[in-house]
Amino acid sequence: MSLKNIIQDLHSKYNTLFLTKRQAADALSVSVATLDNYRRAGAITGKPRGRKIYFSIEEIAKALRDGIEV
Repeated sequence: MSLKNIIQDLHSKYNTLFLTKRQAADALSVSVATLDNYRRAGAITGKPRGRKIYFSIEEIAKALRDGIEV
């Protein structure tokens, strides 16, 4: 599946350009704790907004397409 198609699928499912930790974990089929481990290892980055961390749909789509290496 192409990156463009994955982004479109994620956008239509979540109707936003940035995902919460729970949404990102759900999209990647991992737990929130695993997502935090990926973030701490630098495999995926989040953008802080206030006290929460959000993940761009594009970054999650790339992780789905290419896989995550820790």
